[in-house]
Amino acid sequence: PGDGGTVFRRVAALMGDYDVLVAPAAQVVPFDAEIEYPTHVDGVEMPHYLGWMRACSRLTVSAHPVAAVPGGFTPAGLPV
Repeated sequence: PGDGGTVFRRVAALMGDYDVLVAPAAQVVPFDAEIEYPTHVDGVEMPHYLGWMRACSRLTVSAHPVAAVPGGFTPAGLPV
């Protein structure tokens, strides 16, 4: 943990050695648009909207872009 500045500096140092960081961009498969946000992810309660987007929001705070690209599909044909 740390403040945004700490995260920025740590990621900037990491990116000095690497051109690309590949990481998950979401913890859940696409959900119904009527749902504000998933309240649980793998049995863990999400107390607020940003909780379920933690994989993405932890990287965007570093001022680096995040691109979500499908890596496969669910049996229902939804991208993951």
